Amino acid sequence: MAENSLREPFNPLQIMQAEGEDEYVAELMRNNISEIINSYHHDFDHFYESVQNGVDACEKAFRQSEEDGSSADYTPSIKIIVNLNENSLTVVDNGTGMSTDIVLKYFFTPYATLKSKVSERQRGEKGVGSSFLSYGSNRLCISTISRETKELTSGELRDALKWCRKELDLIPMPKVIPAECHPELQFEHGTAVTVFFCDQTNMTDLSEYGETVDQWEAIIRLQTALGYVDFSDGDAFLKALRATLAVVDKQGKTNARVLTTGYLYPHLATEANVRLTSLTRDAKGRLPEAQRDMDVLWETFTYDQVSDLVTKRMDNIPYLRRVKKDRLSTVLNVHKPEAYVAFTYGSDFWRQRNDKIWGTDREGQLNHGFIFATKTQRIGEQKRIDFTFRTGDFSRFFVLLSMRELKSDVGRKSLPEEIAEFGNFFANAVQRKFTEEDDCLKPSPGPFDETQEADLEHLKDAAFGRVDLGTPWLNFSKIPGEEQDVVGIFFNLLGTGKIRGYDIFTTHISRTYDGVGKFVLEDKAENYYNPTTNRLGIAQDKFRDGKAVSPSRCFIEFKYDTDGLVKDVRSGYKRLQDIKWLVCWQIGTRHTGEGIGIIDITEPAQINRRDYYGVTHLMTENQDKVFVICLKTVLDLLANQ
Repeated sequence: MAENSLREPFNPLQIMQAEGEDEYVAELMRNNISEIINSYHHDFDHFYESVQNGVDACEKAFRQSEEDGSSADYTPSIKIIVNLNENSLTVVDNGTGMSTDIVLKYFFTPYATLKSKVSERQRGEKGVGSSFLSYGSNRLCISTISRETKELTSGELRDALKWCRKELDLIPMPKVIPAECHPELQFEHGTAVTVFFCDQTNMTDLSEYGETVDQWEAIIRLQTALGYVDFSDGDAFLKALRATLAVVDKQGKTNARVLTTGYLYPHLATEANVRLTSLTRDAKGRLPEAQRDMDVLWETFTYDQVSDLVTKRMDNIPYLRRVKKDRLSTVLNVHKPEAYVAFTYGSDFWRQRNDKIWGTDREGQLNHGFIFATKTQRIGEQKRIDFTFRTGDFSRFFVLLSMRELKSDVGRKSLPEEIAEFGNFFANAVQRKFTEEDDCLKPSPGPFDETQEADLEHLKDAAFGRVDLGTPWLNFSKIPGEEQDVVGIFFNLLGTGKIRGYDIFTTHISRTYDGVGKFVLEDKAENYYNPTTNRLGIAQDKFRDGKAVSPSRCFIEFKYDTDGLVKDVRSGYKRLQDIKWLVCWQIGTRHTGEGIGIIDITEPAQINRRDYYGVTHLMTENQDKVFVICLKTVLDLLANQ
């Protein structure tokens, strides 16, 4: 191997200033680099940038080998080493490598880049990724052999992050010192970069994210350029690219294997998947057995198909503003989006897949929502899908839009507002294609397992042993434990006149909603709210023409607690906008993490929010509103008035 051409320590920021270390210029450089570091706040940014650089270098060498006729002798290769023992990441590639001059002038220097000067596809362009790698940790080692000059340049930068965080004196500035060539750099040309993590880096302890090869392979496929997006599977470079992954555990033992490349789409995380266009039905519209009870229904869409879906939806919305139409059309014409869409049987899919890969002790990386890719690489942060209808579907859909020439902010997190707007619009346009075919998916899991006979006796014992309600005027005597108990107490209260005005036509009319009814209450003093004698009544000004009425046909839901409805809504089986009343025993807690509000309206200051007799709470999301009759609260009010 060639001798290290880096003989003396050098200040990588010296190129930007005059001889000597001037404090003014040093402060200016530190501020510039600190701004770059602060723009990177994602846990996997070091992985993203280092793997991106390796893939770009390999692709550049691949194109050069095609031009000079040596492609038969060149296989683009990348090795990733996740070392939990020393808390480091190493990325080794056999790309073009860098000459000593390039390392001195560009690798460590902010906003200096050669990538804008080449015609090949380059995933990183801003000239800040290498600066983030260099100064976003307290130890970085680089060894590189140039394909062009054959030079070996190997150095190490220490305490750069401490310097940026002003934990070290401004002068002297951090210097790159000569170092031994990285032992993993066994190629004729290429680069090896090692980043050491600490309590100051975005990611502090690698073992918190994964300890096995399976876990780190999933992370790399979801978060880096080795999880490339190529719907046609026709990219020659990506098909030629080879990668290996090694994980060194905390005891120093290494587990390694060939890395599966390409993005880890949701359908690849389960064998129970079916493609939308492969669904087949018999004369009666039935699916074959092999296409039933699937976890995921998925499909890819060409630019023409995406354009057709978006254009038709624009034409079908008469109130769509012209300015929004123009923005959507511009995104279509400029960025030429292609798409991948996955629709899962329920929101539980993500938890189950994550638990299978990462276990229950670590946060999984598979999630619903939409993301974008450009130049085959994921870009930007994952966002929630906001559906116009069937709002609970947001937790069942995953959408990836691959677009040409997307530009993000310096830290690659934020994309232009119109891009996210387009993603939501497309998701709404494609939604129905999947929901109309959801009979191929397995049913969302319910709360009971009726196949366990032993539970039946337990249910009997539990019901018999419940605490008394202490309401002798009710036929139902025990504190409820199931949804059916809630139904019984509600009709008991209705029959005894404790709750008034509800006319329920039917219950359990379908698997979607529990019942249909209406509300009609006469304008009488006995029905008025009174803070002492009738805390379940409604305000006098709620009556019109001698009555307080609801629409003639309203859906009513019965649940043990509000969490049951929140789960149904977020699983996509029910919609808040359809439901007028929810009758439950108690208020749950799940709504607080799902963006749904529940307001107690039993206090005098809130009484104008009560449109119907006996309502104790309001459940709201955006413009949707459900009137909640919490029976536990009702009985407390009756007991105290």
